[in-house]
Amino acid sequence: MTNNSAAQDYTLVVCEKPDAARRVAEALAGTGIRPVIVEGVETFEFSKANEKFVVCSAMGHLYTISDPFKRRGVYPVFDLEWYPVDLVNKELKQTKRRIDAIRKLAAGAKRFVNACDFDVEGETIGHNVLRYACDGKEGVALRAKFSTLTKDELVSAFDEAKPRTGEGLARAGRTRHFIDFLWGVNFSRALSQALLQGGHRFRTVSVGRVQGPTLFFVVKREAEIRTFVPVPYWTVRGVFQKNEERFEAPYSVDKISRMIEAESIGKACEGQEAVVSEVKRSIFRERPPLPFNTGELQKEAFRVFGFSPSRTLHVAERLYLDALISYPRTSSQKIPSSIDYGQIIQKLGRMRDYAVYSQRLLKKELRPREGEQSDSAHPSIYPTGEYPRRRLEVWEKRLFDMIVRRFLANFADDAVRERISATITVEDHRFKLGASRTIEEGWINFYEAYANLLDTSMPELNEGDVLRVVR
Repeated sequence: MTNNSAAQDYTLVVCEKPDAARRVAEALAGTGIRPVIVEGVETFEFSKANEKFVVCSAMGHLYTISDPFKRRGVYPVFDLEWYPVDLVNKELKQTKRRIDAIRKLAAGAKRFVNACDFDVEGETIGHNVLRYACDGKEGVALRAKFSTLTKDELVSAFDEAKPRTGEGLARAGRTRHFIDFLWGVNFSRALSQALLQGGHRFRTVSVGRVQGPTLFFVVKREAEIRTFVPVPYWTVRGVFQKNEERFEAPYSVDKISRMIEAESIGKACEGQEAVVSEVKRSIFRERPPLPFNTGELQKEAFRVFGFSPSRTLHVAERLYLDALISYPRTSSQKIPSSIDYGQIIQKLGRMRDYAVYSQRLLKKELRPREGEQSDSAHPSIYPTGEYPRRRLEVWEKRLFDMIVRRFLANFADDAVRERISATITVEDHRFKLGASRTIEEGWINFYEAYANLLDTSMPELNEGDVLRVVR
């Protein structure tokens, strides 16, 4: 439906992304939502408790930092201001329509709610939209804080919304944008001019607050590679036989610096008998893995699936927008009881793949394993228990499964494992052999294929066993 003159006296809700805007509208609406096109941009109208709401969205940053000078040779630059993105980057003309739509909607609104993602970037986006497109409403707008896009959490977030909740995050985000611009523009222009004055043709040399240290790291590492001098070393392994079984065992020293020394070990052991001089067995408990934060999720997805960090975050954000997982940008390793993980585990049990694990956990006291890192904005990444409302792509399904299993494993019992080591002595030389096995699976059973623990085996050896040295 198209409407260029929305009714007056409504609450205007500003979201960060269009998908999030639709999800927020659907969750809050007492009745159905009504799509309304304003200035070519889709918004959503609904009524709740005799109050009218209009939900609109940005498309990422609608405002950016720039300087008033058109000539790149001007530096140092310290006079900066926020401008609509389309004025700075002519290729982003579509952002003008979105700003015009929000500005028009703001003129008829009596109340404002910032419902952008609750982090530094989301707070910056919402703050700027309310400040510039909504004529200075950033100080009076309510702030809805949520970590998932589930109906219950969104309703609760809007019921508890308060003004000025994210002021600190907004200041941090806006300051970071200023610093990035001041650093990047001034250094880039200075280096570009230096190159020109040095007799070279003009080139734009780009350097930034992040680019500079990264480039330094790359250059330093490349210098280490180019100046690396390989140092040869030798290893020794022995082949032994007990009854009819043959097996290998490495020498107790991993690397031997001289070939003559390695050869002398081989000669000293030739034709000799070997004795199992020591066998050690120990039982230990392997605790469940910590809850996922952004970095750990990216590392684990790379190890298991080969996903790049950016791809992992992209897939996770799609799962978040579908209300399947919590907000994926967090440094927290905490699972607070306020999220009602008992209810989440119960909901997960309705999915065939997790029914058995859910039943097992709900029979015991639910106490998750947590890490030290916390995040004032969001808890660790966890599943919401919502059933997918669409068919997930294969990569989405894989990442979702890993997040669910990691969450369930956080509540499971420790795994019990056994470590066995044996020392084989030939003359004055020692060889080492080791193995480990799982006695009680505990959390490993929940995390299944993603658990990076492999059982290894070795021959049955006892202290005093005499072995033949094969070679």
